[in-house]
Amino acid sequence: MAEAQAVAPETQGNANQSAPFIDPRPAFAVVEELRAKFGDSLLLQATRDDMPTIWVERSQLLEVLMFLRTLPKPYVMLYDLSAIDERLRVHREGQPASDFTVFYHLLSIERNSDIRIKVALAEGDVNLPTCMKIWPNANWYEREVWDMFGVTFTGHPHLRRILLPNYWEGHPLRKEYSARATEFDPYRLNAEKHKLEEESGSFNPDDWGMKRGNKNEDFMFLNLGLTILPRTVRSVSSCNWMVKKSSIACLKSVTTIVVPRRWLNVNLGIRIFLTPTGSIISAA
Repeated sequence: MAEAQAVAPETQGNANQSAPFIDPRPAFAVVEELRAKFGDSLLLQATRDDMPTIWVERSQLLEVLMFLRTLPKPYVMLYDLSAIDERLRVHREGQPASDFTVFYHLLSIERNSDIRIKVALAEGDVNLPTCMKIWPNANWYEREVWDMFGVTFTGHPHLRRILLPNYWEGHPLRKEYSARATEFDPYRLNAEKHKLEEESGSFNPDDWGMKRGNKNEDFMFLNLGLTILPRTVRSVSSCNWMVKKSSIACLKSVTTIVVPRRWLNVNLGIRIFLTPTGSIISAA
């Protein structure tokens, strides 16, 4: 992929010079580190928000992400991961051809800066390798992208819907998906569909890796109030305890919170991942 040089506002008249332009802004220092490692295989896109934005080939994605995660001043946080359906986009100056674009928004605490990594995908081949081994919180972000756009993440251990019920058809943020309720067929709920919807809302412990030791074991919920999370969490609904009903009780936590697009680690004697609007189970 040919590289497009970044152009600072005060140097636009010199953009056609043969020597590569080195952006003096501190946030763009990482661009030179990436160039030193990966050469001309990366494409730098100029953006309105002045965030370093790099297009990478799918085959290089994990290598680039791991490089950024392990730099001396690393990008330790996967702040966001989502996708864009660009099939109807007309103006693509300075960008590669792309039907679907998946982007990774990374944050470095030590640098006090962000970087955006983009990957272009063709409509007939919308799949990427999972980056969960680099940032575990990619788990639910990748599930959201699959749910909304139908992008497959190879190696994901549990790629299933996260916002919509399992029986839902289609991916709502694709351009071909109906945008108005009047474009859908009238909603009808017969006995068969009602049963399907009820079953899709049930909790299956096996889906969460909670295996039964024998046929006499089962699971139940205990709901407890929780008020000891950090102040950065604006709203807490409950802390649920999953009790394994056998001769020896085994507790597992299911913490449900509401927090705007942030993933946090909270030390409550166990290590848990918090999601923007959902829950995840962790062993006690």
